Amino acid sequence: MTENGVVPLPDRRRVLLGGLGITAGVAGLTLSVPALARAAEAGGSRAVTDDIQLIIERLQQRFLAQGDQVRIANGIFLARTSEALTYVESLRADGSWPNVDYDDTTSSANGRVWSPYHALYRMIAMAHAYRDPDAAGYGKPELIEALNRALLYWDGVKPTSTNWWEVEIGKSMAMGRVSIFVGDELSAEAREVTYAHNTGRLDPAGANGSWRTENYLYEAVAKHATADIEQGYATMSQTVAVDSSGKVTEAVQVDSSFWAHGAQLYSEGYGMALFTIVAAWADVARGTSFAFSPEDIDAIAFYILDGTRWLIRGEIGMMYLGYRPPNTIDGMTSYAADFLEPLDRMVRADETNSAAYQRLADNIRGKIRENGVTGHKYFWRSEFSSHLRDEYGIFTRINSP
Repeated sequence: MTENGVVPLPDRRRVLLGGLGITAGVAGLTLSVPALARAAEAGGSRAVTDDIQLIIERLQQRFLAQGDQVRIANGIFLARTSEALTYVESLRADGSWPNVDYDDTTSSANGRVWSPYHALYRMIAMAHAYRDPDAAGYGKPELIEALNRALLYWDGVKPTSTNWWEVEIGKSMAMGRVSIFVGDELSAEAREVTYAHNTGRLDPAGANGSWRTENYLYEAVAKHATADIEQGYATMSQTVAVDSSGKVTEAVQVDSSFWAHGAQLYSEGYGMALFTIVAAWADVARGTSFAFSPEDIDAIAFYILDGTRWLIRGEIGMMYLGYRPPNTIDGMTSYAADFLEPLDRMVRADETNSAAYQRLADNIRGKIRENGVTGHKYFWRSEFSSHLRDEYGIFTRINSP
């Protein structure tokens, strides 16, 4: 690591930023070829089977570690793992809940709630409880029986929303997680429902692409489909590849900032969501035949340590949705707290840069004053300036017409 904290990646092409003498790398598009070769060589061997089971267990641990509240859509909390048995009791014989309007099409954007979300959140809570040794419903067959009914009812009525995110991503996310937790316990018919209503697909474009690809991976992992898992990981690595063409408007830029919804700086928000998803899949596959290649891990470091880290000094220096209240994560209430989970995952997944990720996480947690970088960085693609010194930090944003 250089004196100003930039992560040295010798295989990158170096470019000068704005005449300031600050360098950043351009990560190439990588397809995790070494990892794919290892997995292909192993084929359907016991080793690959064990790797997939380890990924499933780590995925389950990932969500159980998030606490009692079930999370799908940002800022919407509708179910708790601790209440799973009450959801079983209130479920009708036909698999519906009396207080859920399955015909509702409300968009959950900007704080409103799509009523069928209540059913999806409850199904996840029930699946979590079945696998959580600390939950009252741990291993109880009535949870599986209720999930079978709830899934079949969902398939019969097929709820939809006016918002594409609920229809394409939110619903698929819920179905994918249920299949990861209890797919092997559900009836064959109910299990097929989780697959049929998971429309995840391979998409390498930014945050939305990472959501779609994550949902694709849920189904691939639940089915133990080795080739599909390989494709999913290859595509996931592309979501953090740098766009050096200047034409892609949802991608990591050559200055290590992130664009979404056009030429707009979104290193927080969508950029944080992208980091969260990619870091999670890097972490759950570490040490397996599906692990990201060193080049893929370096691409994440370029995006976060060469980029987003310069936007954080205890708290995030730019906020895209200041009207939303900050989340409380690991005892910290701040907008930057959302970065803690993926940072902790990269501490494990990236041995080379583990200390740098840990330092940034410690800064957000208030354990140390500095985030690991000092100096000046200008994000010329996004017109954002970060000036960090031992005693202070100054962030400046410019919006050109």
